[in-house]
Parts: sequence; structure tokens; C-alpha cells
Amino acid sequence: MIKRRLGASLRALRASTALIIIATVFTCIFGTGPLSSAWAKQKGLLQIGFTGTITASSGTPQRFKNFYLNIQEVRVNANAAAAGNGGGWQEIVVPQGVAQQGAGKPADLQIDLNNLQNQPVLFNAGQIRRNTYKQVQVFLDTKHPGSIVPLCPPAGAGGLEGCAPYPITLQNVNGLIAPLSPSVSVGHFTMSTLLINLSATVISAPRAPGQNYTVNVVVTPAPAQQGMGLISGNIGGTNGISPNVRRIRTLSVTAEEAGTNVQVSSSPVINGNFQIQLPAAANTGTLYDLYSVGGGTSFSAERLPPVFPGTNTIPNFIVDTGLQLGTISGNITDACTKLPITGATVQILIPPQGSNVSCSSAATAGQCVSVATASTDNTGHFPLTGQPRDPAPFNNIPIPPAGSAYALEVSAPGYDTMFTTGTPTVPPVFKTVLNGGTCATSGGGCDFALTSGQIAGMVNLTAAPGSSETVLVQVFAEEAGTQNVVAALPRPLIFRNATDSLPFTMTVPSGPAAFDFYATAIDLYTNITDPYTGHTILVQSNVPGFNGTPSCTPVTPAAVPFEQSMDCTGHGSIAGTFVNPTAGTTAVLMKDGVQIMNSAVGPILPLGTNPPNPTFAFCAPGDSYSIQRLNVTNPPAGTAPVETPTPVPVGTPTMTTIPLASPTSTPCPTTCSSNGGCPGVCNGVVANPL
Repeated sequence: MIKRRLGASLRALRASTALIIIATVFTCIFGTGPLSSAWAKQKGLLQIGFTGTITASSGTPQRFKNFYLNIQEVRVNANAAAAGNGGGWQEIVVPQGVAQQGAGKPADLQIDLNNLQNQPVLFNAGQIRRNTYKQVQVFLDTKHPGSIVPLCPPAGAGGLEGCAPYPITLQNVNGLIAPLSPSVSVGHFTMSTLLINLSATVISAPRAPGQNYTVNVVVTPAPAQQGMGLISGNIGGTNGISPNVRRIRTLSVTAEEAGTNVQVSSSPVINGNFQIQLPAAANTGTLYDLYSVGGGTSFSAERLPPVFPGTNTIPNFIVDTGLQLGTISGNITDACTKLPITGATVQILIPPQGSNVSCSSAATAGQCVSVATASTDNTGHFPLTGQPRDPAPFNNIPIPPAGSAYALEVSAPGYDTMFTTGTPTVPPVFKTVLNGGTCATSGGGCDFALTSGQIAGMVNLTAAPGSSETVLVQVFAEEAGTQNVVAALPRPLIFRNATDSLPFTMTVPSGPAAFDFYATAIDLYTNITDPYTGHTILVQSNVPGFNGTPSCTPVTPAAVPFEQSMDCTGHGSIAGTFVNPTAGTTAVLMKDGVQIMNSAVGPILPLGTNPPNPTFAFCAPGDSYSIQRLNVTNPPAGTAPVETPTPVPVGTPTMTTIPLASPTSTPCPTTCSSNGGCPGVCNGVVANPL
């Protein structure tokens, strides 16, 4: 439970160091509040999802680590002959607040076609006029339509530098329009789904740094049942709602990734009924949690059995209605410094229907479902302010029966997760309070002080940056022997001219007995932030922790992170194939036993002498590594898991080495430099099948 939730909280921190590009699953929040008017007589809801394929013209390599497209909006038209710049188009735009780092501009949402091989990705849902739609149009960012990160060429082959971003130039710049056959009907009582296939063909590749890939993108409708499963059901007892506040969240049902608070899709409840279509893996199914919230009703939740394409899962909820709504609000601080913690989260956990498990215990909280989340602002206060028609979930909490309370999980990266209980209080009519609720803390309010430990270390470079250069280094801590990142520096270390060594102190949870540390640099390529580093990745395994005893005094371990020095060795890549993978198969790249990055199942490609099979790929600097295959086994169809299954190692790790890139003269566009020189074209290695 703690591992899954804190891991999700640190995605943004990992992305800030460019170790991990955009997450493969986007959070699609349809806005439960704004839907209060979505079901007027002239409105319906259309959900958009994407699948993707990649091909390459003759002589153009098709070994890509990432293939990004920046989506601005999707439009549909009921007129089969409508021109792209004509009238009658209905828009579905990027969801609020989920535009990704690295996208062309804030209004874009970036998707990676490499990650659409196993199941679709949802884009958003929009309120549009009820009608039968016969055309679809997809808008890419015309100035920044996307980028491609190729893998490195085979060792010694030379050619184009890999593991660096190259912009895309669209060959077809006049819009992406396709007829819908069959047409898509959007009605009053249903949420319709339109699945769109983005077929990208690489026409030409750049021949030098700073040049572009030329790409042709074609839009076609995909079969509605392709990679999608239907969730439909009923909520009993939804009449007679009379909440006590004006700003009330619309009654809706939301699906989230199982064991997390990451929302995937949401549907309003109309006449007690709901339906949601969700991405589903064909071979293993995909796991989701489902919960109902809003409308002055009680919370209700389910942990679903695996959802498979083309199937219909029918969960039904029973709720209490006509409840008063209250608030839980307060402040979260560091127990040592008393300073506010920005970006901390508070979640309400409830057991699935029919279960009496305790959600306020760390031992059993993993069996529970997160039904509301609040985050702290830069003053440590929660919840964040909601939208005018979308009040914050923690300002719309149904008052539970007398004598009962909600289970609360309070967490922040680097701190011990707290499990406690709390009860909302009813604010004055039509008002929001800054400190509300009664929680099981020493003062009875809902202010929380999180405990931790502190570990001191040092990052050394083999050579200080040149006079006009800087090197940024981020440091992470994982629970030893896992890929569960539990802490990171709040800001990177900055190395400037004549600086080759910098100390750091990292706040870490006090619970783990030991940590694995790793550090990675943030580099540039052609003056653009590079998603993958050319500096070696520093690792330190089994650094002693605090065994559950919080400490406000920094501890310097006997084996100080890091004993190695960080050097510029240039880009490199490792690619290989999986043997009979499932949707839950991943490959983990390790250095000296420390897990530093992973790869999901990618496109089917021939690599080296390996026959065409689903692939994995890593971009990592020249060094020695090992690769481990992991599998997640979902329960059988129709059986809901008690907790979300965890990855299990399969076989023994495979050892591999990325050769160092040969030095080249300066100035150069490459990712990093050391002692005035820089590496040449990177090397690509094909690993043994996993």
C-alpha cells in the first residue's frame, strides 16, 4: 500500500531528472463537478481513446525508445461532408491540469506511440451536443507536433546519435480527418466512447544533430471493443438527495488504477445507472478500483476482477442518501523543522463492499480503496481550492454515522506514512473553512506532523564543469532491493565551474531497514534538455536506515553515498526481446544490484539475430549493467484480488555492457563533456531474450 502510493507520488520527481519520460498511463479526469450541467437535454458525453502503430519507410531505422505526439484536441462532426475549417465541429480538449512535461506547450497532452501496443490510452471526455457523428479530426501541435528518441546504432556502426530527442516535422500539415464508420451516437443517458488509431510512418530520418524526422500521421477509427472493457451497473437508493451545501459534486462513478489514487475515467450517474469503458489488456486483463462519490450520498467502493477487452463487468453499489456534507482540512508539517510540506497528500480509504477490513492500519490498508484525495499547497495547507463548479473532494465529504470515522492515509515523499482516522465537520452554510474536521491527533484537529530520518552523502564528479557549463544531479532513495522510490532531493545539486564535489542531506522515511541510493545527471543535447543522461549513474546499495525510529539528526553512513565518481561516458542503449510476455511483464535495468529504470512491453521488432518479438529498451550511459525480467500475475477472470499483485522476478539477471563512445573533438552537440572533450556517437547493444 505505502509502496504503491509513494511510488506514484514520485513520478514527477523522476521525470524532472529525465530518467523516466512521461508515464504511459495518463490521468484522465473528466471533472465530476462540471458535469452537473452535462446531462441537460441537449448535452451528452463522448470519451476519446487512442491506439497507435509505427512503421518506417525503406532504409529508415525503426528502433525507437520513444515516439511522442503532442495532442491539442479532438473534434467530431455530424456532417460527413464537413470541411476541416467549416462549422458544426464539437471539441474534446486536453483535460485540465494533466498536460505533461515535455509537451509542446501547456495546452498539449503528450502520448508515446511506443506504449500503445498492449492497450489503448484514454485522452479525455467532453460534453457535446447529442447527435450522430460521422467525422473525426485530431489536432496535433502544429509548431511542436512531437519528437522521436531513437535507440543507438549497433556498437561501432556510427551514424545518428541515439537516446536524444529529435523534433518531428509533419508531412501532412493540413489536419488529420477521417470518416467514422460506423458513426458514433452521443445520447442523453449514455457515455459514448470513440477509439482512434494514430498510424505514424517515418518518411525520413535526420542526418545530423538539430535536424528533424519527417513523419506522416493517418487517423482512422478503431473498433470500439479493441482493447476496451465495459463497466456498467446501478447505484441503489439515489432518490431524495437534499445536501446542505450549494457547491456539491455531481454523483459519479470513478475508475482508478488498482491500489492507487490515479484516476483513469469517470462517469456521471443518471437515473441510478452508470457505464464506463476502460483500457483492458487481452492476455491478463487490467485491474481497477471503482468508487462512487457525490450527490450527498455515502462513499461506496469495489475492487474489480480483471477487466478484459469486449467484456462487461457489472458492479452495483448500495448507498445512503440525503447526507450532510462536511470538510476535513488542516496543515501538514515536518515534525523536525516544523516547516510546511508542499505536495503532501491525504487520502480517505474505505473497504470494498462486503469487507470489514481496517483501512487505518498499515498492515491491511492495501486491501482498501482510495475514494478522495487532497494535496497541500506551498504553505502546507490542504485541500487545494476546487473549481467553482467542482469543489475539492475534502470539502464535500458525507458525514458518517455517529460514532464512526474515516480512515486517513497521510503521506509525502521522504516521510513516514501516517494512518489515522478523521471525521468531517459541517461548515457554516455556503461557506468553506480553513481548519475543519476532527482527527485522531493529539490536539483533535486535522493538522499532521510527519516524521522521518536524514541521511547525508556526497556526489563527486571526475572533473568539474567548464567555465560556461553546469551539471545538475538528482539523487533518489529506494527501499533496498526494490524499485520503490521513497525519497528524492527537493531540488537537484548544481555543479558549476571549479566545483567537482557537493554534499547533500536527504530526508527519508524512518521505517525501512536499508536503502538503495542512485544519482543521475540532467544533460543537454543541442541545447535542449535531454531525456537521458550521458553521465554514469551512481549507485550505493544497502545503506542502513532507521528501523522505524525517526531521527532529526543527519546520519552519515560508513559507506557514504556515493563512493564512486560520476563521469561523462556518453549515451548508450540496450534493446532486446521478451519471450511470451504478458501485459504485466517488465524488464528492470540494474547496476551493482540497484534497480534504476524499467521498460514495459514494446513493439514487435527483429533485433540483431533475435526473431521478431515484443521488445524492451533502455537508454543508459556507457557502463556495465544487469537486466531482470519481472512478471505480474493477475487473478483468474471473475476473481477480484484482495490486494494488487506485485511483480515477481523470472529467471536470473542477464549481464550486459554498453561500450563507451569514442571521444570526439569539441565543440560538439553531445550530452556531456569531461576535461574539455566529449563522447562521440553512442553505442547500441542487443541483449539476450528475456
